[in-house]
Amino acid sequence: MANEIALIAQEATDNVAIRINELVGNGIVKLPEGYSATTALKSAALVLQDLKDKNGNSVLDKCTKSSIYNALLDMCIQGLHPTKKQCYFIPYGNQLSLFRSYFGTVCALKLARTDVYKIVTDLVKEGDEVEFATTDFGERYIRRIVTDPVSNISKPVVYGFCNIFDINGNILGNAIMTWADIQKSWRQSRMYGGENSTHAKFPEEMAKRTLIARACKHLLNESTDSEKAELYAAINRTTDSEFKQEIEEQNAQPVEKKTRAEQMKEKFHIGEQDKMQEPVVDEPVIKPETEDTDFPFDPTNESNSEGLF
Repeated sequence: MANEIALIAQEATDNVAIRINELVGNGIVKLPEGYSATTALKSAALVLQDLKDKNGNSVLDKCTKSSIYNALLDMCIQGLHPTKKQCYFIPYGNQLSLFRSYFGTVCALKLARTDVYKIVTDLVKEGDEVEFATTDFGERYIRRIVTDPVSNISKPVVYGFCNIFDINGNILGNAIMTWADIQKSWRQSRMYGGENSTHAKFPEEMAKRTLIARACKHLLNESTDSEKAELYAAINRTTDSEFKQEIEEQNAQPVEKKTRAEQMKEKFHIGEQDKMQEPVVDEPVIKPETEDTDFPFDPTNESNSEGLF
């Protein structure tokens, strides 16, 4: 069985390596300077051979070949490396998904936007005072927290912010989220598991991850560089893979359509003897829209929490 798993990993990485070489050779994808897709794929193969799903099965045996291929391909396109804590793999059913860490998000953003130099993220506690600044276009953003960092360290978080700067200190993008907004984003994540989740154990670190994700997403969505279309697509796929919408829709039970007369009967408790004699008209069932959320789960911890952030 171990040999079979190793062969699956070898086949997947070989196919991805061929495709990456084609994309790079045709000028469709540009890898970061010093990045070796071959080395990253070899590291990923070792990780995947040891990775199990919740039932103890090898992900290489249970996940589809196409999902394994796409996860590895998106890893290379974004210039990510699993042994550098920039990304990791999570199985959902028979689908393998790629997730970026905080470091991976920074890496991918700098690859997509070469003008990005520095990313600053911080949380504003109850009682903190902040200093605002205004861009040349009249947009306000939080420059910094004025209050001594230890004064309100044990107080609850009110909101947070993330600023992205170029090398000259000009702000390229920013995001501000209230604590309620941050928690709302967490609840949309497939990685959110209540009290036992990494979000609950390390809320401030995860909040910073959420903030940088929001700011990065806005900045990337403003980009119009058609030469990096494959990179933007890979970044968005990885970002979207965290959230519940697609999985929930796939697992949702089919909704039985009801006629207007049946709906009226249920609403007003009409008995058989009271049923109105009217033409039966089928109506489509309209599903409620799911809320758009901004960013995927990005682990940043290199030493604990099993590398989850």
